[in-house]
Amino acid sequence: MQFADIIGLAEIKQRLLKAVSNNHLAHALLFAGPEGGGQLSLALAMATYVNCTNKQEGDACGECPSCQKMKNIAHPDVHFAFPVSATKQFVGKDVVSDNFLPDFRKYLASEAHPTLAGWVAAFGGENRQVNISKEESRRIIRSLALKSYEAEYKVMIIWLPEKMHIAASNALLKIIEEPPKNTLFFLVTNQEQQLIGTIRSRTQMVKVPHYSPAELQEILQRDGGASEERAMQLAQIAETVPEAMALLEEGEEDSQELFRQWMRLCYSWDFAQLMQLTEAFAKYNKLRQQGMLQYGMSIMRASLLQHYGAQDLQALNQGGQDFVGRFSRVMNMEQVEWINRLIGDAAYHLERNANAKITFFNLSLRIASILRGQ
Repeated sequence: MQFADIIGLAEIKQRLLKAVSNNHLAHALLFAGPEGGGQLSLALAMATYVNCTNKQEGDACGECPSCQKMKNIAHPDVHFAFPVSATKQFVGKDVVSDNFLPDFRKYLASEAHPTLAGWVAAFGGENRQVNISKEESRRIIRSLALKSYEAEYKVMIIWLPEKMHIAASNALLKIIEEPPKNTLFFLVTNQEQQLIGTIRSRTQMVKVPHYSPAELQEILQRDGGASEERAMQLAQIAETVPEAMALLEEGEEDSQELFRQWMRLCYSWDFAQLMQLTEAFAKYNKLRQQGMLQYGMSIMRASLLQHYGAQDLQALNQGGQDFVGRFSRVMNMEQVEWINRLIGDAAYHLERNANAKITFFNLSLRIASILRGQ
């Protein structure tokens, strides 16, 4: 992992690079941010950079032996600790990160924005409680007491230290405060408030913000394979990468076809079917509800463009283009603008936890009235 592989977060990258170049790098950094955010990527890029033997301006070289080993998360002087639980293969004192490292490498290779749930599924933790045990803290202390094999720095990356058993946290206090020479701790957390205060006080916080909508859109296109139009929609309604990816995987076509079916029922005044459909909408999670409404507003904007003579509607798929063509023939501009405004208002109220069933049914009645000219 190099800094160039991380989308956005430019200010944080520059601050970290400056700390290294000025020899002001703290021996213990706490990268704190939202789940699926850039904090683990930053820690990995930092571990790559500090031990790179041919540092470039603003990044590791990516080519030296140290960088090559970091690409495979197999550097002998970069150690990892992360939450695990007993499995059929490992129980008791064997439930430590080293025994799960092959699975962890595979997981990080397949998931650029890891989550605890994703990791537990990857190693087969099932429904067991995961943690970083006191036995793990002993292993950390033993591994850092050894001399480095080849690099300038020994680096210990602890992913999700908030999952440390209280005994493990207490056992690590001294070594985090006074580590062996040329030893760095990079703690990567999603919930820094759950860390004990004595751990937080011994680290320098690196606060990693949510990705901006533009950054999230770029991530969805690069890592999720989303189209530009779909990525733009999801980036406006999701706060985190895992949320956006989950929406992306739910099936864009299904949600879009549901919206088109909804409008047809509104036009036909089929209130029995509308009631059933809005009850189904109310059971969706908030992100999926918002995603469908965002698609609805894109349909309304496309309908307005159609009224103004625009022919290029490539931002919509074929089903969307066909629907807009038919929809525009029975709607005037005032009706389109009115419906667009009502959908936007509904999205606003749902975001603020309005009753979804009432919101969707009320919206259905108002749209039906507009479509019938009442």
